[in-house]
Amino acid sequence: MSYLISPQANLVLQIIAFAIVLVSLVLKMKRRYFLHGTSMLTVVVLNVISFLLIMGPSLRDSRTFIINNLSDRFALVTVGHVVFGTIAGILAIWVVIAWHLQSTTKNCVRKKKMMRFIFLLWTAALIFGFLLHLLQNTQLFV
Repeated sequence: MSYLISPQANLVLQIIAFAIVLVSLVLKMKRRYFLHGTSMLTVVVLNVISFLLIMGPSLRDSRTFIINNLSDRFALVTVGHVVFGTIAGILAIWVVIAWHLQSTTKNCVRKKKMMRFIFLLWTAALIFGFLLHLLQNTQLFV
């Protein structure tokens, strides 16, 4: 398959997005909530773009292999990545839409546990995505 951006570029994009999340957490600790929300909005948009350009087409192209080979390492890691990433992505979009660029933190405070849960899911998806990248592009796990 010919991608609009390479899987390697997507991995770099995901690492950059994770770095933005870490910076965003620092902003939150410094009570810079609007900047925290804006940076998280940026990450959500980057992930949607990444999904549309790389991850979605890649999943579409490999779904038959995954379904027919669920005991294969590649298939299991892909399923983990898809499950964690999908749940994290949907919840992150929901939180960002619910926030809709408000400067007040009233609505966000109630979603604090959800945001922590999304962070854990997204971190797991990133780890599974990194393993998936290693399985596809290196001889490490032959």
